[in-house]
Amino acid sequence: MSRTVTRRTVLHGLGSTVVAVGGTTLGACTGPTIEHSTVSITPTAPDALEEGLPDEAVVEMQSLLFEADPFWRPENLSMAPSEANLRATRRAVVREVRGTICREANPRTYFHWANQDLASVDYRHLAVEPQLNAAFDDTPFRLTHALLDQMANANHFVIRPQTRNLVIFGLRGCVIEAREPEVRVREALPDHRNNRCVLGVWNPVAQSVTVFDGSTVPLELHAAIYQQWYAANPRPAGRWRTNLMPQGLHEKKVGTMAIGSTDRTHAPGVLRQSSPTPVLREPNSQANAFTTSSTWDPPWDKTSGVPVPRIPLVGDHIHASYALEEACLKFSSQGCQTVRGYCWTPKRNLNQKKVSRDWASFQRTLGIGGFKRAGGTWTSRQDGERFPFLLLSGREARLHATNAPLAALQRIRIGSSADEDPNHVVRQLQKALGMTEASGLFDGETMLRLLDAQRRSSSLAPDGVVGPATAAQLAIELNAPIRFS
Repeated sequence: MSRTVTRRTVLHGLGSTVVAVGGTTLGACTGPTIEHSTVSITPTAPDALEEGLPDEAVVEMQSLLFEADPFWRPENLSMAPSEANLRATRRAVVREVRGTICREANPRTYFHWANQDLASVDYRHLAVEPQLNAAFDDTPFRLTHALLDQMANANHFVIRPQTRNLVIFGLRGCVIEAREPEVRVREALPDHRNNRCVLGVWNPVAQSVTVFDGSTVPLELHAAIYQQWYAANPRPAGRWRTNLMPQGLHEKKVGTMAIGSTDRTHAPGVLRQSSPTPVLREPNSQANAFTTSSTWDPPWDKTSGVPVPRIPLVGDHIHASYALEEACLKFSSQGCQTVRGYCWTPKRNLNQKKVSRDWASFQRTLGIGGFKRAGGTWTSRQDGERFPFLLLSGREARLHATNAPLAALQRIRIGSSADEDPNHVVRQLQKALGMTEASGLFDGETMLRLLDAQRRSSSLAPDGVVGPATAAQLAIELNAPIRFS
C-alpha cells in the first residue's frame, strides 16, 4: 500500500504553497510556485525516496539538516503524520530546493552574499572608513603569527590560550593560495556554496600558523529551506535556525555532536560553541542575503521597556563539512563553521580516505583524538578542553597585511576586553550605552545595546562593530590596543 506526498515548492513573491502528506497539511507559505509533483511511497520503506539521490556525502548532509532538527519530530507538529510520511516529505522538500540550485541549466540562486559592502555586516565598518581602500582585492598575502597578533591587538582581544597554547581562527571570505614554504591566502567573497573561508590553528608561543579549507557561513540550501519552509511554520521557541555568527572572539569546547537523530550515531571531537552571542538571521523569503537589514537574534529594542534578554548559547560548532565532491554543495552548515572532510563516526564506518581530509588534520593539530564509547555516547580524551576562536574577515586580514593605517583598523566587537584598564574603550562604550555595570568585557548584552543604538542612528547601521564612525557618534575614543600576552 502506498501513500501520496504532494508538494509545491515556493520561490520569492506572492502566491500560496501547501505541503501535504496523505491529506494532512503540514504547512503553508507564500510565494509563486515553480513546480507541482507527487511521490508515492510505501510506509514500511521510508527510505524509498533516497533512490536517485546523490552520493552518501549529500545524504549525510540531508541527515544533518533534517533528522537532528526537533521541528520535524511528530510531537512538535500540530497534526503528526506517520514517521514514514514525515521522512518522505522532508526529503521531497530538500530534493526540490537542491534540484533548482544544482541543475546544470539556469541554476537557481536562492541566497547569496550581500551585493553591496555598505549593506554587509562583515564589510560595512571597513567600507565607511575613508582612510581604507576597502574594495575587494584578491592579491595574495602572507598569513603569519605577526599578522594574527596585530589583528587581535587592533580588535582589543586579550587572548589567553588554555589548551596547549593553541588558538583556533577563522577568516571569512578567504581562500588558501599556498601552505608551503609559507602560508599565503587571498580574499574571496563567500557564496554560501563553496569553501571560501579559511580555518586554522595558531600557536602564538611557537609562532606557527596552520590553515585548512572551510566555511564560516551557512549553506545556501539550508538558508533556502529555512526561508521557504521553516519560516512559514511555527517552531518551538528557542530552537536553532539558519544564522550567521558575528565576527569576534568566541570560545569553543571539545565535545560530541549528534549526527541525525540521537539513536543513530555521534561525531566526537567537534568544537562546540561555549560562549553566548547574538546571531544574524534572515527569515524573510523576499530577502536573499544577510544584510544590515536582517534580524539580530535575540531581538531587542531599548524603547520597549523590556530588559535585555538572556543571550542564548547557539549551536554554531566547528565540525567536518560532510560534503566534498558535490558540484554546488561543498559543505553542510546551518550556521556552524566547517572544515573540509568527514568526521569519524562509528556507525557509518566511513573509510579512512574520507576521514583523512582536512578535518582529520585539523583535529590532530589541536591534539584531539582517543575516541571511545562512554555511557552510550562516543567521546574523545579531550572533551571539555577549551580554545579561543578568533573570527575575522579575509578583507580585514589583507588590509592589515598591506599596511593600512592602524588607526582606521582599530575596532571593538564581541569578545573585546578591557582587562584591568578602568578607562578602556570597552568600558567607555558600556557607560555610553547606559549600562549600570561597565564590566570591561564586550559581551552579548553590550552587543545588543550597541545594535539598538546603531539602529536608532540616522548615519549608522546595525553591524555590532565599533569603528571610528560609531565611536565618534558615541563620543568614545578607540585608544591604543592592548599588546598580546
